[in-house]
Amino acid sequence: MRAVPSASADPRRSLAPVWWTLGFVVLTTTVLGLLTWGLLIMHALTYGTFEVLRPQAEVVAPGFDNYVSAFLVGVTVNVAVAFAMVCLANRTRAQRWHPITVGVMTALVGAVAAGSALLLVLDINPVSFLLAL
Repeated sequence: MRAVPSASADPRRSLAPVWWTLGFVVLTTTVLGLLTWGLLIMHALTYGTFEVLRPQAEVVAPGFDNYVSAFLVGVTVNVAVAFAMVCLANRTRAQRWHPITVGVMTALVGAVAAGSALLLVLDINPVSFLLAL
């Protein structure tokens, strides 16, 4: 009888979740960029409104550099957490899951951690941000 190789022995099978995660990380990084841009626009609109209607409120002007650094921290956390989760998934029962499922789940965990890090760098509490939505 011929032995059937396991799924983990096939190199294409073991790299498939990594490629799916890479694709989803690109998508979540785009969403992080849109979130950063939206927060910058909202900050600028709030600042402009208060400067016109109530200048004594002394709202801090939006600093573009703060938003760029927050985005870079978010991207770093997104990539690091997503690929750390893929490495962990290849050592657990999740290695038997479909590669697309592993890619979606790891990118989702990375995106949540990255979004939280992005908001924390901007001095926004992620929990209160979600409750305000």
